[in-house]
Amino acid sequence: MAVETIKSLAVISDVTVQKVAEYTIPAPAGVTVDPTTGALSLAVTVQVTGSPVLNATVLIDKVVNYGFVPASITVAGTPTPIALYLPIQRETDLPGVLPGDDVEEFPTLEGALVYGYPTTAIGPLPAGNNLVIKAIFKVRIVVSRLSLVSVQTQPCTSNLGPITPPTV
Repeated sequence: MAVETIKSLAVISDVTVQKVAEYTIPAPAGVTVDPTTGALSLAVTVQVTGSPVLNATVLIDKVVNYGFVPASITVAGTPTPIALYLPIQRETDLPGVLPGDDVEEFPTLEGALVYGYPTTAIGPLPAGNNLVIKAIFKVRIVVSRLSLVSVQTQPCTSNLGPITPPTV
């Protein structure tokens, strides 16, 4: 039997993690937060308006993910002209990964929410209200590395010829 060496991607890690994109903004005019219950005075909803932009840096045994997701909010049923970009950041310990490895990420939006909190007056800064906008993603992270693999081959014993790639 003969042995051939081929290039192949070896999967080093294949995990699914949760990533949370979060951003805090001052509440739009007319939106206040009840300091006792946390209830908003007007209904505020968030809509993720595009796919997340995800980047990764591979360190020894760790992948640092970062990026953002575009979103918008609606106040009392009226879309606002506010374009939001919610930052995403997470470190994932993955034994065996090395700088130079390839990272692919496959995100799925699980949900998005808005909640508020009152702020306190500090010196000349007045009291007010803030909104926290969140988007939660389930993200499959696949880390792979190009490697050489030796495979055994044997002569074809049937009438079929060897399988060859099609010519383009």
